[in-house]
Amino acid sequence: FRSFYQSRKWFVWAYGGGLVLLVALFFQVQLTVQLNEWYGGFYNILQKATEHKVEEFWASMVQFARIAFPYVLIATLTSYFTRVYSFKWREAMTFSYVAKWQTVDTEVEGASQRIQEDIYRFARIVESLGLQVIRAIMTLIAFLPDSLDSQQRR
Repeated sequence: FRSFYQSRKWFVWAYGGGLVLLVALFFQVQLTVQLNEWYGGFYNILQKATEHKVEEFWASMVQFARIAFPYVLIATLTSYFTRVYSFKWREAMTFSYVAKWQTVDTEVEGASQRIQEDIYRFARIVESLGLQVIRAIMTLIAFLPDSLDSQQRR
């Protein structure tokens, strides 16, 4: 972690890229909340079809498109940027370990490949878990006010 987050060379990627990812995840969670609200109204239309007009159904479908299309775009861009961010992090770690590996006196067969593969596996695990934890926390926070409001109304 030190090679990426405490290096001047990687400062912009480490903190700027991290901020971009957090903002993108925030917008995804906000769109998820909107989609959840949309589901309630849409299923009310379907359950009580005789009480609603066809125009309401199509208006609801347009509302869905206004939520879903940006979500797909943001999710795709976030996924791509996450891969680039992870690659930059792996690059910083690799340069750090290669410099240490070159000072080792004993010969290790395939050491450079092992460094690359081990860093890749580690970065993928941390990336996956990190994004899931951050997304889960943001989702919990986003839906928490709704549950508190409904309890106060009772």
